[in-house]
Amino acid sequence: MGEENLILAYMGPGAGIAAVGALIGVAWIVVNVIVGLVWYPVRMFRRWRRERSGAEERPGGVAEAGSPAAGETTPGASAG
Repeated sequence: MGEENLILAYMGPGAGIAAVGALIGVAWIVVNVIVGLVWYPVRMFRRWRRERSGAEERPGGVAEAGSPAAGETTPGASAG
């Protein structure tokens, strides 16, 4: 009597591998969504804080892309 239910629950190797692959894929998506929901606001906060502080150089002395190097002026800026 109990064996009949076990026989109905049998999953072949092909279906098992497909089910495990689908489970891993869904888990990967969930992890990426959670990381994205946490990381994007952190990134925006760091950018906002950096712009608010007026820091034009990144740690290590490398100027940000698009910003003039130390001592340089931008074209059209008055010496004033």
